[in-house]
Amino acid sequence: IRITKNEDFPRIEIVRKVQNDGAKYIGPKTSAHKVKETFKILKKIFPFRHCGLDISLLEEQKSPEKHLVKVTHKVLKYPCLDYYIKRCIAPCIGNCNIEEYRQIIKNVEDFLEGKADDIVKDLHNQMHVFAQNREFEKAARLRDKIKKVKEILERQKISDPNRKDTDIINYTIYGDNAYFNLFQIRNG
Repeated sequence: IRITKNEDFPRIEIVRKVQNDGAKYIGPKTSAHKVKETFKILKKIFPFRHCGLDISLLEEQKSPEKHLVKVTHKVLKYPCLDYYIKRCIAPCIGNCNIEEYRQIIKNVEDFLEGKADDIVKDLHNQMHVFAQNREFEKAARLRDKIKKVKEILERQKISDPNRKDTDIINYTIYGDNAYFNLFQIRNG
């Protein structure tokens, strides 16, 4: 997963190769299917952009006015469908400033690095508010998101008192086949 860093409003994309372009790369992951599923869930939780537009902030406005932005490399009509279905905060039309958008990107980075406890807590709080307001369909959607987030972040019940990051690779040869296993330990 590639997070661009040289833009006012960074993009998050799934890529196959790491390039020396100043972007932050998270991975590689062992299953492309899991990466795509994670990306879909992230889009539902965090309203970040993944379009090809080049967006730069020209002038920040006081609320509730929209900020002035310059959009180049126009390959699609904007705001796109993601904005209307609440999966993008739409920096392309000046809906947010750089700090607001970078906080969303930081949350995505934390999530991908396994630091999602605060995110899960916030989702739980929102779910309880919806339930108290008798908005049960919205609460059920959040419950499903929480379940998916927990599935992604599922951890083994093994701990290392040294709290080191470790990669363990083992293998066995059986007949004409060799079988490999990768075991990753993060934050102990």
